[in-house]
Amino acid sequence: MDSGNKEKLLAELRAELAGRTRPVSRLAEHRDLIAEMRKEGAAWRTVAKYLRKAGLTISAEAVRAYWQRHEKAKPVSRRQPPPETEPTEPTPPPPATPTGEAKPKRKYRFNLDV
Repeated sequence: MDSGNKEKLLAELRAELAGRTRPVSRLAEHRDLIAEMRKEGAAWRTVAKYLRKAGLTISAEAVRAYWQRHEKAKPVSRRQPPPETEPTEPTPPPPATPTGEAKPKRKYRFNLDV
C-alpha cells in the first residue's frame, strides 16, 4: 500500500469518527441509573435485568466490566476497619542462658532439627 492511499484511508476514517454522535458506550447514557442501583446494593444481574427492561440487550458481565473500566469502582468492604491501637513498647529480648549468652534460635529445614 503506498503512502498516498494510506493517507486517504486515514483521512476518511477521521471524517467518519468526527461525525459520531452516539456516546462510545450504550451504558454511558445509563450511568446514573447504574450508580443508584449499585448504591442500593443491587447485584450486577439485577442491574442488567432492569437495563433490559429499559430496552438494552446486555449481560451482567458486560455491565460489570463497563463499570469497572469507566468508573474505576473500588470494591466495597463490609468489614469494619481495625480499631486504631496505641503504639506498644518493643518486646524484651529472650532471657539469657545461665552462662549469660542468649539462646540461639532453632533452625529448621524440611521440619527437621538441624
